Amino acid sequence: MRFFLVIVLLYFPIFAQAQTKVQSKTIVSGIVLDAKTNETLEYVNLQTNEGTMGVSTDQYGRFLLETNVKVQSIKVSYIGYTTQRIDIKNGEKNELTIRLISNESQLSEITVRPEKYKKKNPAVDLIQQVFLHKDQNRKEGLPYCQFDTYEKLRFDVNGMTTKFKEKWFFKPFQYAFTFCDTNSVNQKVTLPFYLRERRLTSYYRRVPFAKKEKLWAERQTALEDDYDIDNEGISTYINNMSTDIDIYEPTIKLLDKEFMGPLAQLATSFYRFYITDTISLDNQRFASVFFAPYNKNDLAFTGTILVALDSSYAVRRVDMGVSKDININWVKDIKIRQDYEFQNDGTNRRLLLSRDEVIFDLKVWKNKEGRSLLATKKNTYQNYILNKPQSDTLYKGKVLLLRDTGKLEKTPLYWTNNRFDSLTLKDKGVNTMVDSIKSMKLVKRLTAFGNFMASGHFNVGKLQLGNLTNFYRYNDVEGPRLQLSLRTNDRYSKHFRVGVYGAYGTRDKEWKYGANTTVAFNGARPGRFPVNQVKIGYEKDLFLPGLTTSTGQNFVSSLQTTRVTRLLWNQNVRMDYSRELNNGISFAINAARKAITEAIDVTSTEPNASNEAITTEVGGWIRFAANEKFFQNREDRIAIRSKNPVFMLQYRAGLRGVLGGKYAYQRASIRADKVFYVAPFGKSRWMAECGQIFGQVSYPFLEIHRANRSYFFDDNGFNLMNYLEFVSDRYAVLHINHDFEGVFLNRIPLIKKLRLREGVTFKALYGSLNSKNIPTANNGLQSFPLNLDNQPITQGLSKKPYMEVSAGIGNIFGFLRLDYVWRLSYKNNPNVNNWGLKLQFSTGF
Repeated sequence: MRFFLVIVLLYFPIFAQAQTKVQSKTIVSGIVLDAKTNETLEYVNLQTNEGTMGVSTDQYGRFLLETNVKVQSIKVSYIGYTTQRIDIKNGEKNELTIRLISNESQLSEITVRPEKYKKKNPAVDLIQQVFLHKDQNRKEGLPYCQFDTYEKLRFDVNGMTTKFKEKWFFKPFQYAFTFCDTNSVNQKVTLPFYLRERRLTSYYRRVPFAKKEKLWAERQTALEDDYDIDNEGISTYINNMSTDIDIYEPTIKLLDKEFMGPLAQLATSFYRFYITDTISLDNQRFASVFFAPYNKNDLAFTGTILVALDSSYAVRRVDMGVSKDININWVKDIKIRQDYEFQNDGTNRRLLLSRDEVIFDLKVWKNKEGRSLLATKKNTYQNYILNKPQSDTLYKGKVLLLRDTGKLEKTPLYWTNNRFDSLTLKDKGVNTMVDSIKSMKLVKRLTAFGNFMASGHFNVGKLQLGNLTNFYRYNDVEGPRLQLSLRTNDRYSKHFRVGVYGAYGTRDKEWKYGANTTVAFNGARPGRFPVNQVKIGYEKDLFLPGLTTSTGQNFVSSLQTTRVTRLLWNQNVRMDYSRELNNGISFAINAARKAITEAIDVTSTEPNASNEAITTEVGGWIRFAANEKFFQNREDRIAIRSKNPVFMLQYRAGLRGVLGGKYAYQRASIRADKVFYVAPFGKSRWMAECGQIFGQVSYPFLEIHRANRSYFFDDNGFNLMNYLEFVSDRYAVLHINHDFEGVFLNRIPLIKKLRLREGVTFKALYGSLNSKNIPTANNGLQSFPLNLDNQPITQGLSKKPYMEVSAGIGNIFGFLRLDYVWRLSYKNNPNVNNWGLKLQFSTGF
């Protein structure tokens, strides 16, 4: 959502009303209503010229049809209503209000009970045949397939009004108003402001299964680096919103959610189907099948599929969207249109995708005019080559997207010769419009403010001042704590970065501070993919036990349900060399010296025990994340979830006697993260980690298991565990977080109108502690912390695991989730809570 925040704040001042344009083509637009109730009817079929052209109404009953072909009438059909044919004026703009009359006899044939409905419905039989013949009608059924794609993506500000245009602060942007247009979703005025074009070639092999995409060229309307807009990150984020849609797949991924497809094997359990019409195209008969989910809140589609009435049962056209009641945030509407054409290599003749269009109407802000952000992605597919083998070397490796070795930025002549779909006048105007506003001081100021709100840092010349998220926090040791950081930005250097911060606690009256320097090599940039850099840093600060540094702490996490007195001082000098490769592998080599002490006076029962632990470490890690996508900030990135697992292996060794290091040990761990999409029952996030420490160390260098006593749910920690409650030198952790996406609450009357979502978590920890790592008077290890009764508050786990579960209700007001957490084991430990309520913030779709 940071991306959308930047977009809104950047382009908010240039929203405007369109000028009416003289049209030479025939335009038919309007709304379809129930003649008796005046309620709008969604996904009504409107066809011209015996079905060669057609559209459907959206979730608000509105439609728009534009054509240069001669048209004299349109046919309007909808299940349960009498079909109408309406005359129109060719070559003119026709605004219609269509009132359909209910057909009582037709309605009486429809049953509510799915089991009866499925037994005596030819539409269900037809859809089942489509499913059974899918491998004969799509590229996945071929041994090999290759094709070229031209992709065009545009962002528009949607729903502008004349009144809004006349605001005084829009006077500098009058030139931009000439580029307004009318959208095809709800016929509102739009102003395009972002355009991206891409040319790709896709390769597919059935056995062994493999697919690759090669990106030849990419061009996007973009602001320069001075605006601090990550154009490549925007491009990646947009791609993830809408992956390639295969109507034959059982599930379709959009907006990080999986929708149940209308051609899934279990589709008849979630959809109702009706044959609404039969039409003739290219001397072949097709059935128009209407489909809609039984429950409009579910992640499913409503629309029509054109199916061939021959032995192929192939799909010719898809026109579908979502219900206005669907349980998705930020979305007003989604429209998907796909067309298929026959491809023939002499032995195979198949209907393969020739064109598809996906439109998102996003409610980025709320107002009575209904302004929104419109994202339109159009793909055109040509040059199909069927059953031609490619070299095995093409399919090697896990990387899906291959980039051309040359520059992706091509000349205007290249794009003229390689576009399968010409640019409209409004498309061409995007570049001109953006160029016209780049130099405006107001735009730069608004961009800077948008980036400040999204990243927490504000540009001051060649420096960045921040950070907004951790400027203030509180704990019982420091009291109120103020922190300020300063770092260089790209205007100072694109390959070199220096940062410092300072913090002060009003209760402990201690200064905390840190500094770091990053140098990137071979044209790389600090923190940007592909990373190739050295980072050197020093930090003297307090941190919560279980966190290795103070960076994971902010104002929200400082709101605790209990007093926090067991903070640890960390003086850390560290050097890292990190590198990312294009095959999904990244690695780092590092060295560090750490000195850790408790932030309060320690009264130990062991006279020879020390309150300071010092270690010198060397080590590194290696990480594998195939085809990982992310949105890039200036200094960090936000990973975009995918089905691909992520693996990470870490190793560190302590060097006794080097730079004061007191311990000789080795430490190794491995972690795996995986997302499972299980439509229609939501998605699960799994994390499994295990590790072991070989050698003798004081407890700050054991595995201090991550506890959380704040009011807010910690996805990575144990939410009912006390700080420093458990330490281990051998451990295994399992976290399972399943979001049902409202699949159950969507079926409860009245409750479903709130669009709430349910979720559960399970977290388990098994660990052990070798006796040599338990402090005694003779081994000189730093003593375990004690409570007021001089009893240790820290212990190892026994033979049973620590476990906790939670059940939560999410999407409260669109951004909150409340979890009830139960502690399942070690319930008799002192000063523990066996249940608790935790809040989470979530602003996703």
